[in-house]
Amino acid sequence: MLSECVNSKPSMARPALKGVLQVLRQCQHARNMIVSGAAPGTQAVYDASTQHLQAICSTSAFVSVDGQRRGVQGPNHTAKWMQRKDQKSPQELISEVPPIEILGAVAACQGGKDVALGHPVEYIKLDSHEPSVCKYCGLRYIMKEVGGAYAH
Repeated sequence: MLSECVNSKPSMARPALKGVLQVLRQCQHARNMIVSGAAPGTQAVYDASTQHLQAICSTSAFVSVDGQRRGVQGPNHTAKWMQRKDQKSPQELISEVPPIEILGAVAACQGGKDVALGHPVEYIKLDSHEPSVCKYCGLRYIMKEVGGAYAH
């Protein structure tokens, strides 16, 4: 039904939603249709006679005047790393770094050697048995064992 309308009015058929809505408004079949949202990111037409929703266009296909795609979400950071099999994930890279031994019960993490690119100073209370992890960079710290006992 919608294809008949689009084919009958080629001047009104546009890939953007605005053009599709204009076709629906002027189409003789659209009189008993109600435009509504079906799923997030999808525009649909509800045909009252058949009681079915028909997806007409996804918002990910919309391109604005300045050429940017609207409503499109790129892959998240984890998905980007999972696509490349030749590289290790950030979690694997940080797990290869051995825990840093500290004399005392508190470690001050600045994110590595270059403090300009690091994170705020994070004070981490150390457990004597297991490494403690910095929540910003993932570096692990452990209390140094001195003479068979842990330094306090």
